[in-house]
Order: sequence, then C-alpha cells, then structure tokens
Amino acid sequence: MMWVRNLRRFIRSGAGLGSEALMELETKRILLDIFKENQQKSNEAGIIPSFYKKKPEEGSISHRVQRLAKFRFLKKQSDLLLNADDLDMMWFCLRENCVIDDATNAEKDI
Repeated sequence: MMWVRNLRRFIRSGAGLGSEALMELETKRILLDIFKENQQKSNEAGIIPSFYKKKPEEGSISHRVQRLAKFRFLKKQSDLLLNADDLDMMWFCLRENCVIDDATNAEKDI
C-alpha cells in the first residue's frame, strides 16, 4: 500500500509534527489564547448590565415572543397550583381523619 509507506516516511521525517515539547508549547499557547479570549468576553459583558439595555418595542417580534413565553410560564405554574375546591377537599379530609384527645383537648393524627 502506497499511502501507508508514504505516511510512515512522513512520520519518521518529523516534518509537520515537531517534537513533543513543541507540541506541548503549541497546546499551551492555544489554551492561553482561548483563556484570554474568554476573559475579554466576560469583561466586555460586565460593562453594561442587562437591566440598562433597551426594552423591545411594543408589537415587535421579540416583545411578542417574550410576552408569549411569560404567559406560557405563568399558565404552567398556575396549572401546578391547587384551586380552592381542591384545598377545601384536602382540609375536609384532614379534619375527618383527625382525632381529638379528651385529656389534653389536642388534635392527634391517626
């Protein structure tokens, strides 16, 4: 196989690969560049707090999307809450299963 022989020759020659020390230095340099880039982004993000940014205009797409997302969130939260009838039924069941101690006149759970 011609490509295997050429690959082995390329690896043995060291062309394009460099030594392990050079590869490690290259890796450290790349990681340092990434770290500096992330630091710069985080510093830039800290300049203007989000509550100072301009709110979307009434009727714009972003405003409608935000309003719809808020509506869906509140609807989901209200579905999780018990309504008054459910709470009354729970209270009735709790009172029905409660026993009052005659000696101390305190409620006991069964």
